[in-house]
Amino acid sequence: MQIALKYTCICLLLALTGANAGADLESLLEPVVMPEEEPETSTPAVSANEITETTELPAQDVQKPTEVVLKATDLLPYFQNLLREKYSVQGGDIKIYPKRPWGPISFPGEDWEVEMIGYPVGRPATNLVINFRILSAGRSIGQWQWLVHCEVWRQVYVPKIRLKRGVSIDPSEFDSVSVDVLRHHYKLVPVDIDLGDYELTQSISPAKPLSWSDLKVRPVVRKGEVVEVFAEEGMLRITMRALAMENGAQGEFIAVRNLQSRKDIQAQVIGENKVKVFL
Repeated sequence: MQIALKYTCICLLLALTGANAGADLESLLEPVVMPEEEPETSTPAVSANEITETTELPAQDVQKPTEVVLKATDLLPYFQNLLREKYSVQGGDIKIYPKRPWGPISFPGEDWEVEMIGYPVGRPATNLVINFRILSAGRSIGQWQWLVHCEVWRQVYVPKIRLKRGVSIDPSEFDSVSVDVLRHHYKLVPVDIDLGDYELTQSISPAKPLSWSDLKVRPVVRKGEVVEVFAEEGMLRITMRALAMENGAQGEFIAVRNLQSRKDIQAQVIGENKVKVFL
């Protein structure tokens, strides 16, 4: 490239009229010194990290609410205690079991409580629906219905031998047995009842739990018996004898017949073969 530039310059010089006519050809043929090109200097690349200093902010601790998980094993004892208090099962116990699997209940919160909504009327049934809701910080987070199998276990009388109708009851002829009273369609007699005040209305078989339909209050006055009659009015007190026209338990009113006048009057049973007439 430098040789081509030299010849180009020579031709230009020869074409000039009167310019340096006496110049030496060798001087014209002197090489032309071209200025050296300065090498381009590139600016080194600067990263964004070198331009801007980044400062990482410390992570802030975010307080997450406590997660509460309630399972069937947590709730069953709670509901059992509520049912015991509601129905006052003295000398017995209430047990409930899920009719189908219960899934866990989870919710955020710390100040929470479970509230049962409504109770069965009368005594609990074998199949019982429990309605409840959960409150967190005083606000309801939901309501649930759970179907459970319910059992009420109590100590009741069970005869050891066959007993006949009308006989006075001897407690020694009975065993005390724990049974689920909800499995029976009739009300059973708990062992805290004094059987001395009752008699059998029908014959009963051994090993069959004693029910209230098997009993009636034992009369202290029986039909056809002669009873002593008391009558009072102020300071006046009269006693006489009369014939009982019907059976009567303590406190009941029965008809008695005056042995002399043969008239029937109403009298209240106040004891064994004793009645009182109100004048």
